[in-house]
Parts: sequence; C-alpha cells; structure tokens
Amino acid sequence: MQENCRWLSAITLLMLATLTSTSAVADDPSAASEHMLQAEMALQNDEYLKAAIEYRKAAELSSSVEVARKATRIGFTYKFNDEALLAAKRWIKLDKDSDEARLYLAQLYFRVDDLRNSKRQFERLIKTGQQPPGDRLLSLVSYLGEEGMAKRADKLRARREADEAERREDMYQRHQRDMLLDDDGEHWDRARY
Repeated sequence: MQENCRWLSAITLLMLATLTSTSAVADDPSAASEHMLQAEMALQNDEYLKAAIEYRKAAELSSSVEVARKATRIGFTYKFNDEALLAAKRWIKLDKDSDEARLYLAQLYFRVDDLRNSKRQFERLIKTGQQPPGDRLLSLVSYLGEEGMAKRADKLRARREADEAERREDMYQRHQRDMLLDDDGEHWDRARY
C-alpha cells in the first residue's frame, strides 16, 4: 500500500513539475523582465541589435501585448527585420484584432521580400474595420509611400517579371528540344512533314 502511495506521489510531483515548466515558458514575468532590463541597457549603450533580440525574447516569454508591441517597434525602427517579424507574430498572436500589429506584419513581410504574406496582411487590413475598403486603402497609402516602398515594389515586380520571362524561355527551349526528339531519342525534322 505504501509502495502505491509513493508511486502516486512521485507521478503527481512529476506532473506538477511538467505543468509548471510548460506554463513558465509561455508566461514567465521574471524572465521577461530580465530580458527587458537587458534590452534597456543595450539601448543605452547603443547596442541596437542586442536590444531588439532581448525585447523579442521578452515578448516571447510574456503575455503582455505592450511588450510585444515594444519589441516589434524597436526591431522595425532599427531595421532588424527578422527580430521585428518574430515580435510582430507574437503580438498578433496575443491581439488578433490589432490593426497596428497587422500593419507591422504586412510591412515586415514586404521588407523581407515575402510578398505573398505581405499582400495577405494588407488585404486583411483593407477588408476589416468599419471604414469602406476604398477609404481604408487610402488611409494605408501613407504607410506604403514610406521608406521608398513604391520604388522597391516596382523593383520586386520587375525582378519577378524577369524571372517569369526567363522561366517561359526555359520552357520554350525545352519544348523545342522535345519536338526535335522522338520517343527513341532519334532526331527528326518536323519541317519535312
């Protein structure tokens, strides 16, 4: 009987330890505060990358929207796009209805050349909200004009069109080669027939 009680106690302790350790990863205020302190010190020392990393780590450990917002803004401001993108994803996870978080996500996806996700986020911004979609789009124009995004979008579009033209040319050349070979691999001239 005592043997069973010992096993039951051990299993209970193990389950409690597991539960507390997994919840601590999701929301650990002391660890998040430590990262926030490290981030503030890094900012004071003009170590912007370290600050962005520490803020992002704090956002991952905290359930605070404010921490995720600050992490996103720091990474975005200093153009540490990967860090800012991770923080913005955390922010949108914590506050799914935040237009500001979605706008940061859209711009950050654009910065890292992930046009598909950028477009998806901009579309959500335009479709949601109380304004008509056309008015909502006009309100986003100022953001789209920042940082030379229009020029960058044109460059990306031109690069995409060039890649598409190259892909079509490759397909055409393969098609021409296939037309010159029959099933046995022997050459034949279609022009004769």
